[in-house]
Amino acid sequence: MIGHTLGIYFTKLFFKNVLLIFMLIFVLIVAVDLSDQARRMSRYPDVPFSDFLLISLAKAPGFAERILPFATLFGGISTLILLNKKMELVVARAAGLSVWQFLWPALISAIVLGLFSMMIYNPLSLKSRELGKSVEARVYGKKGNTESGRTDNLWLRQYGDREDLVIHAAISQKNGQLLNGVTAHRFDKTGKHLERIDASSASYIAKKSGSPAFWLFRDTTLTTSGVSPSSLKEYRIGTNLTPDQLNSASTNATDVSFWRLPGYIRQAENTEKIANSFKMQFQVLLARPLLFVAMVLIAATVSLKFVRFGQNGKVILTGILAGFVLYVISELVVGFGKNGIVPPWVAAWSPATVATLIGLTIILHQEDG
Repeated sequence: MIGHTLGIYFTKLFFKNVLLIFMLIFVLIVAVDLSDQARRMSRYPDVPFSDFLLISLAKAPGFAERILPFATLFGGISTLILLNKKMELVVARAAGLSVWQFLWPALISAIVLGLFSMMIYNPLSLKSRELGKSVEARVYGKKGNTESGRTDNLWLRQYGDREDLVIHAAISQKNGQLLNGVTAHRFDKTGKHLERIDASSASYIAKKSGSPAFWLFRDTTLTTSGVSPSSLKEYRIGTNLTPDQLNSASTNATDVSFWRLPGYIRQAENTEKIANSFKMQFQVLLARPLLFVAMVLIAATVSLKFVRFGQNGKVILTGILAGFVLYVISELVVGFGKNGIVPPWVAAWSPATVATLIGLTIILHQEDG
């Protein structure tokens, strides 16, 4: 069995490389997002640069969560290559350690990283995203500032006895009960357009005793055909939408943290809503530790014999491409699970399971013939 000191050394080296690669990709995400915002900064001269930077920093954890498996893959490859170049794996083999013994620290570390990503990082990244939305609401969510690519683009439609209302919001917060960058259209039952409403924000005021629910539009401009636009500080329109309906319409499964997903699944099932997307997201998060293990095994298949057999960069590139192929297949199968083509647990677990078995088979063939 691998010694305590050597195991800690391998573990620290693996964690350090994964963290370094993750931080490099994180900084790259922030830089790309800031460059995307740069062309918009001139349109908002009164907005300080710190707000744009905060938006990018708040959005980055959510994007970075998707590249955690690749950080694990690249970290595993770089760790094994480094150990091989320093001849440390050769010495470990000469001391009687098998490949499974010195891979064990990396595999345990991958499981720990997967659990951390699932139970801690995922909720924190979603909280960060909500913080970014509040800043976006202040910067981009004002009336007329529906910047393409910076918004949620939430659409709601409510049907009434006399008229219908279609609402578009650039940014949605508080489970759809607070909207920013709002444009609404009123139609009569024949489909004739009655009025356009442009507002900086709209708040859902829940039904109270003796008072029906309504939308409260703020900083509003009303436009009617043949009439000059008029401005109002506040404007109210009644609604028959319920908080649960708003929550369902405005909530994506990827916007719900790991700890809250079981409650959303129960709620969706109780209201006969198709809960596949929530079930799929929950199973994807549960399968994340196994996916990280699969990435470590893929890294091992292309890196263990780097020195002994003179592997070149093309073989290492093969490992990276294998990781991307696994990711693409996983996303494809997730789509099947969300649409009910296959059970969610099968769609979530099968790619990582198959990749793990393939990695184990290749390593067994390489090491034991």
